[in-house]
Amino acid sequence: AFVLLHDPQFVESARKLAERMLHHAPESLADQLSYGFMLCLARPPTPAELQVANESYAADLQHFTQYPELAKSLLQVGESPSDTSLPTRELAAMTNIARLLMNLSEFVTKG
Repeated sequence: AFVLLHDPQFVESARKLAERMLHHAPESLADQLSYGFMLCLARPPTPAELQVANESYAADLQHFTQYPELAKSLLQVGESPSDTSLPTRELAAMTNIARLLMNLSEFVTKG
């Protein structure tokens, strides 16, 4: 679990997944989150899962708004550049959601 959360390759992969999620439905957080579930788990989220993802995203967004240097630091992990057309704090928050999805046992063992 530690490697899946912190290894630069996994963090970078999560950032790229987050970029796809944000571009998929720029106006709808629910659609972005559902898209991430479909990409990672090949199924839509349950209402409870969607609520947890929404709450996690909101908390991370608030955190990265308060500490923008942490958002920038997260988005610099890995070799590929981050998508500068996306707002830094939103991309960082969605990166954490992608990290969450990529650490679910359903993704790791059944995906």
